[in-house]
Parts: sequence; structure tokens; C-alpha cells
Amino acid sequence: AVLEEFNTKGFCYLVLSSVVATQVCKAILGNRVLLDMKDAVWGQWPELAIFAVMGIVGGILGVCFVLLLDKGTAFIGSLESIPSFLKPVMGGIVLGLFALYFPVVLGEGYEYIAMAMDLKFALGMFFLILFVKMFTTVLTLGSGGSGGVFAPSLVMGAMFGGGVYWLASAFFPGIVGSPEVYIAVGIATILGSAFKAPMTAIIMVLEISNNFNIVLPVMIAAVCATLISWIFLKGCSIYNFHLIQAGIREVESDFWVPRGRSIIKDKMPL
Repeated sequence: AVLEEFNTKGFCYLVLSSVVATQVCKAILGNRVLLDMKDAVWGQWPELAIFAVMGIVGGILGVCFVLLLDKGTAFIGSLESIPSFLKPVMGGIVLGLFALYFPVVLGEGYEYIAMAMDLKFALGMFFLILFVKMFTTVLTLGSGGSGGVFAPSLVMGAMFGGGVYWLASAFFPGIVGSPEVYIAVGIATILGSAFKAPMTAIIMVLEISNNFNIVLPVMIAAVCATLISWIFLKGCSIYNFHLIQAGIREVESDFWVPRGRSIIKDKMPL
């Protein structure tokens, strides 16, 4: 569940459903985790500063993802010369061309997260995959194709974390821990920023990593990323940004503004 706001009643329902779902899943699939990071460790205390900076930069990336998705959808929708039924076809063709060189754009991409944990990519490739995944996700959804934003966000976060690990290990080799920690932190930053859900980012990353020793890096990065998202999106998330901009929904949280006031005007500059 993407938990944007915390309240006692909703939390109780969330816990009950999570316990039942987890036990059913374990009974069928066994005690497996999505990304096994049980051996991951982070380095010394100064490394927390790196994770905080990751939260800030990852927050900006999450904001860019939300804005690009909104602007891309609006732009493709404004192309009236192209029939509506052809737009998903053309989007699929372009996506297929990308897939010839970057197979990571297809499917959920969990296997590429595992490859990132093993540092199978070079520094430049990490960031290239990040931006290619972001562009192709915007293209797919903006053109009317079928897909979601959750799994691509995990891939983008993993690639961001892998790239930062290469940089951190080059400039601060004495304080850097395991690359898996940076992958987990990168995922938490994108989730916290784009989805405005730091609690979800923290709990989910700890659960899929099977390692609660990385809780401090994950928490500080997720919170920093969420704060950056608040500064630029003022309480909107990737799920409700377009609805709030269109006046269909109002901002539900009073973090920055009183509850009930919509802060999205007719146009929001990039």
C-alpha cells in the first residue's frame, strides 16, 4: 500500500491485511524475499551525509519523473493530427526500438535490480539506464500504453543507487559500505519523492531487502527525498498530480498549506 498519510484506523487495516497476505504468500511460495540483502552493511557514520545527499538528489529525480509524466501525457494528448488509436501503437514501436538496445525497458525489471546489486554495470551505464527507463515509462503511459509506475520506480532507484555507489567508492573509499545499501537507499528516494510516501518507502525497502541493519540510511534518504518533493510538488504525488492540477481533487495533507486548499494553479512551471 502506498501510505501518503498516517492515521490509526488506516494503519490497523493495513497491518491486518499485510499479515494475512504475507502468510498466504509464504505458504505458497515459501520464505523468500524480492531482493536478498541480508549481508549488506553500511560504513562509518560520515556515510550518512552521503545518504542525505542521495535523498536530495533522488528527490529531484522523483519530482522530474512526476512532471515529465504529466507534461509528456499532455503533449502526446495534444497531437490531434494523430488518431487516438494510433498513439499507443506508435508508442509501442518506439519502445520496441529502445528495447533492442536496452532490454531493461521491458517488463518489471527486477532482474536488472539484482544485476545492479552485483555491480554488473559501469558508472555511465547506471545513469543511462536510469534516464532511458524514465523516458520509456513516460512514453508508454503518455501514449496510452498499458503499464504502471511502481516497478519502473524501483528500477530507476536501483540504477541511481548503483551510480552513486561508484562515485562514493571513488571519492570516499574509506567510509563506503556495501553496494546493496546504495541500491536500497536509491529505491527509497524515488518512492519517497514520486509517491509522497516515506513510510511506505522505508518499510517496503526493509521488507524486500530482508535487512533491518540498513534502516538508518534508508530513513534519512527517504525523508530527505520526500521533503524535496514537498518543496516542488506541494503535497502532490505521481498518483494525484494530474487530478489536483485539473481541480478534480484537493491536496489532502496540511504539511505546507491548510487542509482543503488546492495549491496547484492552472499551470505549474517545470
